[in-house]
Amino acid sequence: MKRAVAYQRISTIGQMDGTGLEFQKSKLDAYVKYSEMNLVKTIEEVGSGANGDRDGLNQIKSMVENNEVDVVLVWNVSRGFRSMVVFANFYDFLNKHDVELISVSEGVSSKSKSGELLFSVLQGVASFEKSVITERMMSGRLTRAKQGIRAYGKKLYGYDLDWNLVEDEASVIKYIYKKTNAMIKKGYSKTKRSRHLLKLLRNKGLKFKNHYFKSHNIRDILSNEFYVGKLKYSNVETKHNYQTIVSQRLYNSVNVV
Repeated sequence: MKRAVAYQRISTIGQMDGTGLEFQKSKLDAYVKYSEMNLVKTIEEVGSGANGDRDGLNQIKSMVENNEVDVVLVWNVSRGFRSMVVFANFYDFLNKHDVELISVSEGVSSKSKSGELLFSVLQGVASFEKSVITERMMSGRLTRAKQGIRAYGKKLYGYDLDWNLVEDEASVIKYIYKKTNAMIKKGYSKTKRSRHLLKLLRNKGLKFKNHYFKSHNIRDILSNEFYVGKLKYSNVETKHNYQTIVSQRLYNSVNVV
């Protein structure tokens, strides 16, 4: 006998006054009885169907990974998933674990030819939805980049999350540039400069994000034009609106080919 978990979802608390969950439960329970399955668990959830990180879905994933279920039942795909990207990711997850997905109202199973066709079409829709979202994000980022606003990437050493200057880190960046420039003038090789600078930084107890500097940290700092006021994104290069840390002249001096 197949072990099944039934997943029921509504969007808002307000819907609980209606028949949303009750209706889904009655239909899924009837299907389980008709199909002679063993209903291991019924999971009810109130929340956005566009959110992929839901408690209910995470419970199902945990059950699947622990080999506690053979079939996942939903009333229909659109009720369980408002985002086709979320659906596609969940469907792929079930397939990898050889767990069947059944949409009761649509009468399709991922193990049937018709179900494979329907779910494949939905995956295609998901791919299109994802590309549209990506295109919108890219467009927004390009617009902001042209305005000199950085709207992407991780926190950059020397700045906080709002791109305000972190004075202690900015002082370290200036120190790295000045020492590197001095060593270039003395004729130090690139390898010798890196080793000597790492030793100086360690002796001073200066760290990069809670750990001692490594050669690639120094390389990234010395080659990052954001510190001199330049913002680059895709094919856009402009002057940003944030406080700079080093001068263009000093940057050029340490980046002489």
